[in-house]
Amino acid sequence: MKKDRKTMKMLIKKERPEEEKRKSGKKRWIILLTVGAFIIAASAVIFFYIRPKNNERQMKMPPAMNDLGEGVTAASGLTEVEMADEMWELDFLQTVLYVEESYLAMGDKVEKGTAVFKVSDETLKEARKELEDAVTETELAYRQGIIDYEAGVIDARMTNENAVVNKKYSQAQYDSETDEAAKTVKELEKQAEEARELVDEYTKSVNEDYYRTYYKIDELYQTYYEHFSLLMETYEKWDIKEKESLYGNSVPSLGGSSGSSSGSSSKTEPSDAAAFNTATSGEDSAYGVMNLMLAGESKRNTYTNLSDGAMDSGPTGGGYSENETLLSVYNLLDEMVKQEGDEYETALNNYETAKRTAQAGLEKAQSDLALLEAELVTARTEYEKQLIACKSDYEIILAESDNAQAVYEMTLESLEETLSSLENEKEDAAENRALFEEVIGDGYFYTQSAGTIVMSGVRKDSYLSGESLVIAYSNPEKVSVTASVDQSNIAGISIGDKVYVAISEYGNYQGKVTMINPVTQAQSRSSVTYQVTVTLEGDVSSLDSNLTACVYFGMSDEMMQEMQNMLQDGIELEGIRGVPETEGRPQTGDNVPSGNGRKEDGQ
Repeated sequence: MKKDRKTMKMLIKKERPEEEKRKSGKKRWIILLTVGAFIIAASAVIFFYIRPKNNERQMKMPPAMNDLGEGVTAASGLTEVEMADEMWELDFLQTVLYVEESYLAMGDKVEKGTAVFKVSDETLKEARKELEDAVTETELAYRQGIIDYEAGVIDARMTNENAVVNKKYSQAQYDSETDEAAKTVKELEKQAEEARELVDEYTKSVNEDYYRTYYKIDELYQTYYEHFSLLMETYEKWDIKEKESLYGNSVPSLGGSSGSSSGSSSKTEPSDAAAFNTATSGEDSAYGVMNLMLAGESKRNTYTNLSDGAMDSGPTGGGYSENETLLSVYNLLDEMVKQEGDEYETALNNYETAKRTAQAGLEKAQSDLALLEAELVTARTEYEKQLIACKSDYEIILAESDNAQAVYEMTLESLEETLSSLENEKEDAAENRALFEEVIGDGYFYTQSAGTIVMSGVRKDSYLSGESLVIAYSNPEKVSVTASVDQSNIAGISIGDKVYVAISEYGNYQGKVTMINPVTQAQSRSSVTYQVTVTLEGDVSSLDSNLTACVYFGMSDEMMQEMQNMLQDGIELEGIRGVPETEGRPQTGDNVPSGNGRKEDGQ
């Protein structure tokens, strides 16, 4: 049988399912609700069965309590031994502890240090290892935190110093970056200006017909036209056609010489040639030709006066005849007109070519200008962006420099907080391990004070996890009295007031007001009371719950001391061991007449 029980225990230990944890949580709530219901039921029993008796008796005052003076209020109530509970507070544990044994049940009386339950050695060992690992990890993290803290302090100091240096050179850096950004814009502006000038030049050349003037088209044409007209006029006037039929192409040039010419002819030839050359080389060739022709006419008149033999000597006569001279002049004029025609044609061709080139150049210059202007717009946009970025960086540097010290201090504070947090975690891990050893280091959980068990929240073969109730028991070291005070007297009572309490057959005690329930209770239309809780002081271990007590509010320290002295002097107080039903004594909530004490309520 024992072997089977051990086998069952081992199976239970190995399972530890998640469902068991959920059941444990549900069980804790069920236990707490059960305890609450039990306490409420007990209070209801006390209230409905015992209080009527008190209402019937209304606690008569002992004879010595009469004539205590104005301002002293008496009220009756019941004692209540306070409840204490002990919780499983090792909620930081991840390991679930298995309960091997549970030793206490409801109604058991225990002393301080009584064992409540025992956990298994296996789960205890696991929990201890978990806490020791946590201590080791937090210590290592703290050591690494110290290293990180030192490195962070160095980085923060360097950042602060760099910010100070950057502030000194920020203006120069800003100017350099803006100048570099503006360089491209300036270059494009220069190129665009040159392109604009080229466009203007081409436009002017096209619109104002610049190359017509440059190549002197009109002047050449005018000269050519005049000389050509003169040539045609000469051709008709001198009857060149007839002369060409007579002489053909054998007429020598005016500047030439004939081996058979006479001496007189040879003498006049240089002068004629010189005259022709001078006339044709003048500033205006048309006028020169005309002068030459006039000179020829003059010579002809001279030749007429000469002998007919000399005039008609012919080509073999050693001189030039008039016809030959005129034909030679015509031939020279014809050559000159042809040359001028060629010059005019050449100039006209150059003009047309230059005009077409200028139009094409204008279109290309306009296209180049448009591209440059587009690039310039883009460059200016980029320049504005770069300028904004540079200004932003500049302002950021200034702001960082101005706030460098504050940032440095904040960084140090953050590093210190991080290190402090790691240190706290290390200390918490050490404290958790110490608390674990203190609470259940040997595997047993012990009571912290004496009392009577009213509930046990831990059973055998269960698991401990989270924060849960272990036991609840009465604490005889803390006793309170809940008294009913009439509404006419409640204004003179405050939290912390000292009171005097008389309990039948148990003695007299002092206490303090610890709570005033704001909810009123009406016993009738004319009787409304407040529940005032008083905590007793001194040795109250002999008291039980539901004892009838008389509470005196408003007594001075002198009055309380006087009452104590009267008892010590052996004055018998009627009802001190049991209040008799004496008529004419003040009822609960009545003011006690005469004697020294406080004045009316609220004064």
